[in-house]
Amino acid sequence: MSLFVEKKTDDDEFFQLNIEKNTFTAYKLGNPLLAEKEGKKIRVHSLILLVFYGEDVELLNVDKFSPTENFFYLAPVVDGFLEVKFKVKNYKTPKTVKLKFTAKANHWPIEIKLARDFKKNKSKDSDKGLLYFALDWEEYKRNLIEFKVKYKHLRYFVYRDDVDQVEERADGAKTPMFVRAKDVLESDPESNLRLDPVFMARVHLRVFNWVEFKRLPLELYISTEQISEIFSFIEVMEGKISVVPSLKKQEKEILTSKNYYLNLKLLLSYNPSVLEKIFDSNTISQTKLPLILEVLKAQRKIIEGQNLLKEEDYLSMAIEALKFHQEKLNQSHN
Repeated sequence: MSLFVEKKTDDDEFFQLNIEKNTFTAYKLGNPLLAEKEGKKIRVHSLILLVFYGEDVELLNVDKFSPTENFFYLAPVVDGFLEVKFKVKNYKTPKTVKLKFTAKANHWPIEIKLARDFKKNKSKDSDKGLLYFALDWEEYKRNLIEFKVKYKHLRYFVYRDDVDQVEERADGAKTPMFVRAKDVLESDPESNLRLDPVFMARVHLRVFNWVEFKRLPLELYISTEQISEIFSFIEVMEGKISVVPSLKKQEKEILTSKNYYLNLKLLLSYNPSVLEKIFDSNTISQTKLPLILEVLKAQRKIIEGQNLLKEEDYLSMAIEALKFHQEKLNQSHN
């Protein structure tokens, strides 16, 4: 196959793609089309790769530009976005992926790949520069841990039959604090934000639902960064106890929850040396040990089969270490 692919539109836009380097140049009426990057105008553009994961995805309008074997598609530019329309078998309506765009053009080339299995194909695509995933809600849930841990730096799109808009997500981005989490869930009861422990922590803290707040690590995967963010919420609440009457009434629960999430913050740092410090200082009280153990077991079960062997090994070691510590405490009290 040639290392170069040329594509032309009916309105005299011309594109020359370098397959080996994943770059291209663009022209309109013979003049180069420039894009802006970090405040600079660039002539050689990086090629976007959009990978659809899941069964029964069919792209719409692709035959219009006769895509090559590499599936290069000239996506139309609509209101500052590149649009890729597609449909899914058994979905009621077609969907549209929208990618933000800055160049002055009517079309822009992107490489599209249809992959049936996320786990088998992700490693082949992860080294691409401008990489986007598009996958249905069920596929996202099946690979949730992969996205939260290994691919949180990537942007991707999640689509559902019962939701018109294709949602762009980036799990590494923090949930905006100026939006009331409870209001978001009330406006969209099926929102996939229910799988985000940081978001759900805000929901429970707003109404002082301490039972559900403490259950979050038992039901959802929670990363070291997410634990730290949740812990910061509690610290803010603690700092306002003396000036906010409603928080003063919750002082005992706030301090108990702070201690609980502090222990989890240490244990879920995935740092074996932290375990010795915890035991030496008796940071975890005997009454709290059973719940902490349940959390570690729950986290290990959640990540099983996700190819996170280092994390699994650490959790197994931490569980055995805590059991041993628990036995020692029991003996000392007998």
